[in-house]
Amino acid sequence: MARKNRKWGVMLILGVLGLCLGVMALFAVINLFVPDQTNQPDQLADVDIARVLEAQHLRQELGDQVFPGFGTVEIPALIYN
Repeated sequence: MARKNRKWGVMLILGVLGLCLGVMALFAVINLFVPDQTNQPDQLADVDIARVLEAQHLRQELGDQVFPGFGTVEIPALIYN
């Protein structure tokens, strides 16, 4: 019985290891097609500006419900383009 349990344990470990290696290989292939830099590094896209404004709006409207005083604190937004 112990040999059978050991066999399943080894198979489980090898399966998880194989899954991890497969996911790493998939991410490596995906990263080959990601551009190195944006076409306009000095300008934010309209969608990014809208996201920052919406995040600030949500913090101001709902921040005090999350933590007292969270809605009134000015928190800088760091955006990487």
